[in-house]
Amino acid sequence: MSDEVTFSALGDTRAGNGDKRGVLNGPNKFRASFILALIGVVLVFAGTSNVLIEALAIVCGIAALVARKVKSIPREQQMAPKATTIMAICSIVLGVAVCFSVANGTGKLNVEVNADNWQGGSIEVNMTGTDSSGKAVDETLRVTPGKSKTIPSAKAGTYSFTVDESALTVNDTVYKVDQSSEQYDFNKKSDMTIAINLVVDEEATSALAEKKAAEEAAAAEQKAAEEQAAAEQKAAEEAAAAEAAAQKKAEQEEERLNRTVYITGSGSKYHSSGCRTIKKSSVTAITIRDAEASGYEPCGVCNPR
Repeated sequence: MSDEVTFSALGDTRAGNGDKRGVLNGPNKFRASFILALIGVVLVFAGTSNVLIEALAIVCGIAALVARKVKSIPREQQMAPKATTIMAICSIVLGVAVCFSVANGTGKLNVEVNADNWQGGSIEVNMTGTDSSGKAVDETLRVTPGKSKTIPSAKAGTYSFTVDESALTVNDTVYKVDQSSEQYDFNKKSDMTIAINLVVDEEATSALAEKKAAEEAAAAEQKAAEEQAAAEQKAAEEAAAAEAAAQKKAEQEEERLNRTVYITGSGSKYHSSGCRTIKKSSVTAITIRDAEASGYEPCGVCNPR
């Protein structure tokens, strides 16, 4: 009866009391450490800007070395032990180096907005995403077109940059964002500039011009109607004033014609009661209407009009 013990989960077979080397040859060799080390190397190069992936690569490298010690697997029963050791150490060393580089990189993240014939001020650019530590980022930047803005707080990570297009209308010109990509990976190893290009939205600008022309036409029509109404009201007021003035004048004239004056038997003038020219004469009272109807004229001395 064989005294061999098989560990199929590890892909190995340990010897019992027989040959100390056992029968672990070829495909039955211990593979766990090799696989962990290989995964660690892959993760190191796959996550060059992500601290979490690099940390996982370090864990895989350490696990690859520890697994062999815990299992006490003889070297000759391990799959590619030398390569496993090299890969595990590389995973650990490179992972630590990358983590340090990502955390302490000197690269700067810049944002610039390009817009031809821009006549407005700065615009708001919303920066969202996740940095290399997994922390969510949501920041609003004010960027003046034609100038670059550095984000000093930017860490390595993946970010998106968006602009509220409802605020991109300047002097009857409507702009829109012409951006090839809205998501960027920043590794902080070197400077990176995000270019946001604004171009004239011809269709929207034309629609805005038509809307403005219609509003101006409506405003002009309303103004003309208001001016006409004001002119008509003024004319009516002037006519009413003229009528009132004429009525007042007629009333004054009626009052004058009904006033009492005096005439003499031989004179051709009519006089007021106190006229000095008729003090010694015999006079007759009469209205101005009757006096003038009889051919009398007002006295030039007392002027009884």
